[in-house]
Amino acid sequence: MKKFIVLILFFTFFLCLMNLSQGQLKFCTKHMTIPGVCPKDPKEAEFVCLKAFFDKYGATKSPDNCLCKPSTGNQHICQCDIICDPPPPKRT
Repeated sequence: MKKFIVLILFFTFFLCLMNLSQGQLKFCTKHMTIPGVCPKDPKEAEFVCLKAFFDKYGATKSPDNCLCKPSTGNQHICQCDIICDPPPPKRT
């Protein structure tokens, strides 16, 4: 499990370095509702959300600052900052 986390973090760091050469990155906060409850351990809760965002958006969106919040029923809300999609090019 630790090797997987280290690999993901290294890959994310590498992508961030590549993207920095292209200009300033803009991060947006996204939310996702997931079945189950938040793990009690904060690090594990963050990892659950981080994995969900990697599964949905991939490493190119560089999910970061993930939080797990309880929701109604047997669900929880994951909140992470991801790299925003660039705006469409302006037409002249």
